[in-house]
Amino acid sequence: SRIGMLRDGIRAYVSVRSRADGAWAYSIGRASPFIPFDVPEVLSALNAAEPVSRGKWGGGNLIGGSPRTHGSALHPSDVARIINGVVNSSPVARLSNASIAGAPAAFSCG
Repeated sequence: SRIGMLRDGIRAYVSVRSRADGAWAYSIGRASPFIPFDVPEVLSALNAAEPVSRGKWGGGNLIGGSPRTHGSALHPSDVARIINGVVNSSPVARLSNASIAGAPAAFSCG
């Protein structure tokens, strides 16, 4: 649960589960707007990589996810690579790198 993640010091997360149809279902988020994990920018990058026929990643400033109807065609390793690219290119993340380096993050597969 998100409360358990917060208790464990996790401030940003990606959760993934495989769907019966072979697609993937993802949720991504951060604990507050002060956490240097730009959810809208991540969603934009994932939309650029997702086949248009599957639908769009969507959400808000704190939480987002993969297309609901068709799920995502993106493999978890591709999603991790895309998210890491966004995080590593973020000026906020670079400025906050010292505080991020010691903070736990979550990427769960279920």
